Amino acid sequence: MEEEASAWAANFLVPQADLHRFIADFAGSPEEVKRFAAAQGVAPGIVVGQLQIRGILAYSCMNKLKDHYQWSDD
Repeated sequence: MEEEASAWAANFLVPQADLHRFIADFAGSPEEVKRFAAAQGVAPGIVVGQLQIRGILAYSCMNKLKDHYQWSDD
């Protein structure tokens, strides 16, 4: 069930056909990720996460492009 939900979310955020075309030409630069994300109307961190899940990027790569949140005790 979780895998099905993840797959739906991934396709909802970034159409998989578009992502596959992007990956085919991806040279590995943050600028490419930013341009593709802007064209898709999503945050660059979404694209980074998709690339990491697919093994295109290591989980340690491009994490600065992800939005980070910190919970407050207030």
